[in-house]
Amino acid sequence: MGINGIPEEPVAYLNMAGAGRVSQNVLEKIQKYQAIESVIGAYDTETVFEDVLETGVYESLSKLLHCSARDIALFENATRAWIEVVSRIPLKGKTRIITTPYEYAGNLQILRTLCSRHGLKLLVVPCDDVGDLDLQWLRGNLSEGVALVSIVQVPSSCGIVNPLEDIGEILGPYAVPYIVDACQAVGQVPISTVVSGCGALTGAGRKFLRGPRGTGFAFVSEELRSRLHAGFVDLHRSEFQEDGELELDLTSARSLGMAEKNCSGVFGLAAAVDECLARRPEEQNIDAFLLLREEISTLPGVIPIDPGRFRSSIFTFRHEVVDAVVIVAKLWRHGVVGWRIKGSHTPLQMLGQGHVEAVRLSSDELSIEESQATISALEFVLSEPDLKLVE
Repeated sequence: MGINGIPEEPVAYLNMAGAGRVSQNVLEKIQKYQAIESVIGAYDTETVFEDVLETGVYESLSKLLHCSARDIALFENATRAWIEVVSRIPLKGKTRIITTPYEYAGNLQILRTLCSRHGLKLLVVPCDDVGDLDLQWLRGNLSEGVALVSIVQVPSSCGIVNPLEDIGEILGPYAVPYIVDACQAVGQVPISTVVSGCGALTGAGRKFLRGPRGTGFAFVSEELRSRLHAGFVDLHRSEFQEDGELELDLTSARSLGMAEKNCSGVFGLAAAVDECLARRPEEQNIDAFLLLREEISTLPGVIPIDPGRFRSSIFTFRHEVVDAVVIVAKLWRHGVVGWRIKGSHTPLQMLGQGHVEAVRLSSDELSIEESQATISALEFVLSEPDLKLVE
């Protein structure tokens, strides 16, 4: 620990897939908001920053995702955003839902529940020998009976980047809702809702976007919104009239969200998105992460979990003998922050391949020096004689 119990700056921070670190600017924005809120209260503070909370954050997210601000809704996290959209998709007369081995466990729960409740089959797109999705299989299994196709752009378990545009072209001739979980992608890989052709895309503020925790968002196209089942519309988009009739404002995706929100978090999210928009591609040191990926893959006993021909700034591995939790804890002592992931969080891929746990390293701002320090630290950790062995 450093001064006042605050941890010292790590040598290398490699857990952006779990929790990207907010910048000093974003931190100060949140602190400023909360300081004012402590003086004049939540309602008046919301009024003071109305331009950002009611307009700015939506416009910034629309620029990031290449869509209209009317198609953006805010949520407290990405999972809530995904559930809100998927649970409203009409399923009557449908027979199948299509997902992939890279589906997140929370999403998979909902898909299985919907299938069980409505008598649908859940089909999983197979992968080729390097882990890429079999798009020919997808093409051959599409029909009007498919209720929705759920694609994770970058899974939480590994660095593969699934081809949104190619999938969108395949789905184009069909009126099938195309839902994208971009939680691990937003902020580190380019995203265009127009190019991908998806009907909905969800994301979180706290990962590669480097925003505050407790913030999430969704793009939901006007076309898909027109097909969703009606649901509860909170008071920010509904109002009872004097004659007792309830008037709903369904002109934007905001009707899918709630009136109450963490305003200081949203204020910080707006700043984080603006920072992301201002970052230049050359600021992402691809060579540094490539070095990390290649060198660690060759270490004795390391089993890379790194499928796909196109990969992002996430690298996952396990060791033949050493527990992932031990490796992560030992790396911490050397100033390297990674994360131990559970195979059950991406069960179709990870548990299906026998990966109960693994070490995940993730950063799109890694330097060559940080990469080399991480490799050296891991080499030292794996050479220690007192490591706990996998049972």
